[in-house]
Amino acid sequence: MELNTIDISKKTNGFFKPEKKNHHQSTELTLPLEPESPLLQPQKMLELVTDNIPQAILWKDKNLRYLGCNKKAARDAGLQFPEEIVGLTDYDLPGTKEQADLFRESDFRVMETNTPEYNIRQSQLLADGTQAWLDTNKIPLSDASGNIVGILVTYQDITKRVESEEYLLRISKAVSSCSDAIGVADACGTHIYQNPAYSKLFEYETVEELNAAGGPPTTFLEPAVATQVFDAISKGKSWRGEVRKITKSGKEIQVLLRADAIEDRSGKLVGLICTNTDITARKETEKELLENFQLFLRVIETVGEGITLRDAEGHFAIFNSKMEQLTGYTKEEVERSGNFLKLLYPEKDRYKNAVARIEEIIDKKEIRNVETRIKTKLDGYKTLLVSTSVLKYKNRSLFLSAYRDITDRKQAEEALLRAEYKYRSLFENAIVGIFQTSGDGHYLNVNPALGRIYGYSSPLELITHLTNIEKQLYVNEKRRREFARLLQKNDEVSEFESQVYRADGSIIWIAENARAVRDPQGELLYYEGTVEDITERKQAEEALRQQAERERLMGAIANRIRKSLKLQDILETTVDEVREFLQTDRAIVCRFQEDGTRQVAVESVGAPWRSLQGITLSDTCLPELYLEAYRNNSVIANEDIYNAHLEEFQVELLETLEIKANIVVPILQGEKLWGFLAAHQCSGTRQWQQQEIELLEQLAAQLAIAIQQAELYRKLEQANQELQRLATLDGLTQIPNRRQFDSYLEGEWERAIREKAPISLILCDVDFFKLYNDTYGHQAGDGCLQKIAKALTRSVKRSADLVARYGGEEFALILPKTDSNGALRVAERIREEIKALKVPHAKSRASEYITVSLGIATTVPSADALVVESILLADNALYRAKKLGRDRAVCCWEEH
Repeated sequence: MELNTIDISKKTNGFFKPEKKNHHQSTELTLPLEPESPLLQPQKMLELVTDNIPQAILWKDKNLRYLGCNKKAARDAGLQFPEEIVGLTDYDLPGTKEQADLFRESDFRVMETNTPEYNIRQSQLLADGTQAWLDTNKIPLSDASGNIVGILVTYQDITKRVESEEYLLRISKAVSSCSDAIGVADACGTHIYQNPAYSKLFEYETVEELNAAGGPPTTFLEPAVATQVFDAISKGKSWRGEVRKITKSGKEIQVLLRADAIEDRSGKLVGLICTNTDITARKETEKELLENFQLFLRVIETVGEGITLRDAEGHFAIFNSKMEQLTGYTKEEVERSGNFLKLLYPEKDRYKNAVARIEEIIDKKEIRNVETRIKTKLDGYKTLLVSTSVLKYKNRSLFLSAYRDITDRKQAEEALLRAEYKYRSLFENAIVGIFQTSGDGHYLNVNPALGRIYGYSSPLELITHLTNIEKQLYVNEKRRREFARLLQKNDEVSEFESQVYRADGSIIWIAENARAVRDPQGELLYYEGTVEDITERKQAEEALRQQAERERLMGAIANRIRKSLKLQDILETTVDEVREFLQTDRAIVCRFQEDGTRQVAVESVGAPWRSLQGITLSDTCLPELYLEAYRNNSVIANEDIYNAHLEEFQVELLETLEIKANIVVPILQGEKLWGFLAAHQCSGTRQWQQQEIELLEQLAAQLAIAIQQAELYRKLEQANQELQRLATLDGLTQIPNRRQFDSYLEGEWERAIREKAPISLILCDVDFFKLYNDTYGHQAGDGCLQKIAKALTRSVKRSADLVARYGGEEFALILPKTDSNGALRVAERIREEIKALKVPHAKSRASEYITVSLGIATTVPSADALVVESILLADNALYRAKKLGRDRAVCCWEEH
């Protein structure tokens, strides 16, 4: 018999008894063989058993036609007797075709695979029209030979269980999505369920993890509270309260805990459910609010003003200690009085006015600031500034009032009025300007003297006209801002000097003194101060400054002349200093040329004016008046070129040069006019001051000395240069001598070391020159050497190359940055140039004409190399050239 099959080869009226086996054995149903079996005595007993068990039982043949069923199955199918099902199929029973198709599909699968299927959940339409959920088992039936002959089907109606599961599923989903942390424990306190919010809040990912840590009591910061909660639940009670708990990581949290018992239908405790709402943030907020409220109360106490908050019935929520100091009454005393206003205003009329003000505040719903005089508990009087507003809170009107004691201020104001009256005469008749201004800089009061200083006919005209002191009065607005800054910082300013505009637009200098006037509480009332016209003093100071600056300028120019012999530097310094000192647009030095023209030698010019550097002008451009003035060493000062009696073309020329006004001072060398020094005003006309003209005259005299000195220096330089030239040239050949050769070689040698470059030397000797002198005479010999020197000079192409007379009939060449190949080419060129001279030499054993032998040495010198070594190397090469027959060049190359 195969595994999981039922043998139905022995039938007994369609009923059979399955034999129980474990899950490792075959599930077979065997029928009793003996007719005397207890189950067949009588046969009705089996029917009684199958008909009274809660499960429905049905069996089908191989073609899925029903062979029988018990009463439960018959009732569900709408049959009166079980026998009525025999021969029917699933399509004949209640239900849809789709359900029948599914049943038959699974039946065939069980028979084909010979594998039972258990706990199949299926939806089935019953005969009474209800839709039921069935828990079905299907087992294949086999005969004695193991052939599958049918299928046994049992099912149990689990509709209520499915509905309960669905309900529980909905509950579970709701609990799972709940933001509160929900946990369930059994009657023994063992944790059996927690939603995701619970896992997140307490940081235990699973039920097992929390139970391993000690269960729900572990989350309580105070174990006694956990015991209290569980004791209440065990008695069937619920528990509500705020509890401090602790998470897995040790973080303390505050929760609102709701714990309820879970009971079965009989009322027996089967578990408990706890809901934890995290109120940590709320508690912190409440704590912060409490702290803020306490801070607010401290502020109320220290604000420095009396503060009250009361309702319409006269109950005070706030009555701070400052208020007690102001009135002399305590909070309890004013509440017992029943009418606070009556305490402060015992007089009938004043009380009536106070009540009217309160009614007005309620009506207009705005803050009112009122100066009032109250009576204190000790029968004294104080002047207060009272600010009152109406607040709405829970449909109630509350009155918030602030009381500031201004008694001292009022007394000060009254004293000020008396003092003002007392000193008004002094104010009106003072010779210095006196003013009072508001904090934002508007004139409140000025005396007649200030009006006169600023050029107004009366104080009223000044106050009316000067509405913006910074922009209308001060020439430099930054000075006004600096004055205000110092005054705000120090409360006083002394001897503050500025330039201001008078009413007619003219500018004067003033010195200001000012201070802040404050009340006893330190509040600013106004600024007051004095103004003095210091224009004459500033002009005198400016004259002294200019005199000192002229002396400095003259000293600087004289010092430059003494220290420098370079005329160009002196001239440039002069025009720069002149333009800066006179604040002109341009300063020039112009020189007369030999051809009668004038050229701008040096210039200092400011943007955006045109540069005249290098411009040449003829004397025909100048009127005879100018030329005559120059010749007579006179100064020309034009304040306006259009009123200087110039010809039209001359005015046009000056316009082209952007000159509107100028000063021209001649510069003489003895009786000769060398040039002139000029200052140009290009932006407009200018009234030249006498001291400015005198300055230019003094500078022109200094420049004349500098020019003479520079000319002497130039001649001395020329003489020195000629002496230097004579000292470094050979007198016969007019090429550099041995001294110049040594000096030049030393410098080029050092350069070659720095640049790691080659340098070549050529020593050149005239072949058999002694025989030439003996044959043709020394005078012919000197001429021959001169021709050879010129030929050597023609042979070199670079300015850095040097040809020198080395001594007697020997010449030497220095070729910087030249390798051996380049030096050899130069040597061959020399030989060709000498041969091209065709100077006859009858006694020469090398040629019928004058020839030369050349020794070449090329070196890349190092720091420890010696110049003499290279010369010796060239000398050895020359020796070899002579030994090899003369009229040739021999090269010797060596790298150090």
